[in-house]
Amino acid sequence: MWFSSLSNDMSCNLTWPCFFRFWIAAMSGDSASMPSMPEDLVTGLFDQYADKFDEHLVSSLQYRTPQLLMDTLLDVASSVVCCVQGCNLNSSRWQRAADLGCGTGLMGPLLRRHVALLEGADLSAGMVNKARGKGCYDRLVLPIKRADF
Repeated sequence: MWFSSLSNDMSCNLTWPCFFRFWIAAMSGDSASMPSMPEDLVTGLFDQYADKFDEHLVSSLQYRTPQLLMDTLLDVASSVVCCVQGCNLNSSRWQRAADLGCGTGLMGPLLRRHVALLEGADLSAGMVNKARGKGCYDRLVLPIKRADF
């Protein structure tokens, strides 16, 4: 069960009161007291899931969103008429792309063929490490957390 794995590894630095306050609000439908999942909970869960993420999504759940999104990007690029001199969207080659929420980098290999500079960002260090292992991003970052200010 997800809870037992989280309770065995609290490396997400999430305080227990915050954790329980979120789940109580979620189960009771009280979105006013906790409108979103705490960032540390998100990062902790995805850090733990990173090693199994690709296999589970692609093999078990038949996840095809990256390919569908890439097909849509190429369709839009081929149908856009660019009014700026020197603009060539129809080339299917772009200067730069940002893969926000890149996770383990499932979109990276698809974008790499069409972009000069590919950057990715995700909240989970575990996911970013998996994306880095795919070798298709020019730069991968973890965003600055609100607590860092």
